[in-house]
Amino acid sequence: MTPTRKVGLSGAVGALTVILVWILSGLGVDVPAEVSTAITSILMFAVGYRVPDKTNTELGAKR
Repeated sequence: MTPTRKVGLSGAVGALTVILVWILSGLGVDVPAEVSTAITSILMFAVGYRVPDKTNTELGAKR
């Protein structure tokens, strides 16, 4: 079973925010863990909310 677009993109955004915080810390920007977690949560929610899930037709379900 493969994840839907909604799940896949939300997970990708979560990973990208972790990488972004890592890059920022390498540049000398101190991002507290709580702020990093909040940013990740907010972006993952926003993407999950905006991206439509696959329809029954796309999943291969018969009507």
